[in-house]
Amino acid sequence: MLEGECSFYLGADEILAGPGDFVNIPIGTKHYFHNHGPEPARMILTFTLAGIERFLEETLEFATDPTQPPPDNVAAVSARYAEAAPRYGMHFFLDEA
Repeated sequence: MLEGECSFYLGADEILAGPGDFVNIPIGTKHYFHNHGPEPARMILTFTLAGIERFLEETLEFATDPTQPPPDNVAAVSARYAEAAPRYGMHFFLDEA
């Protein structure tokens, strides 16, 4: 984590991570993370399996102006994740709550 705090949910475990923390997610672990704070969180993500970059390019949008706040498009991105995931051997479960 570079800035902010996120809760990482790894199976039944919850880990709160802040600046300087490292979270390892073993392959095959169901997981997600959430920023509960009012400020944006910044983190460096690394992946050891090739191919995830194509999934991210397909489903995410480039930040053309990093001075602007992040878009409020969680539902649209979640839908794109769920639709594209099977092509990359992944499964996303949408929380309808």
